[in-house]
Amino acid sequence: MKKAVVRVSRLDCSASTDMVVKHLTDNDITVYTCFEVGSTQRSTSADDDQPHDNQRKYATMRVCVSYSDLAKIYSTDL
Repeated sequence: MKKAVVRVSRLDCSASTDMVVKHLTDNDITVYTCFEVGSTQRSTSADDDQPHDNQRKYATMRVCVSYSDLAKIYSTDL
């Protein structure tokens, strides 16, 4: 079966891969793998007088799904 990889970003930092997989499978999307690949952090340079904030703001995931489910993934209803 042909597969496609989709990057899902700007998820709430509390979102887990299990939550994403459950949401997609509940919407009849075949998920092969789902990995967290990064997060967006805000930091300032050493020249800046504001303190560093290294807390994770957003989660980003790499999701491998069935190619035939791409239309469902990109649906605004999802």
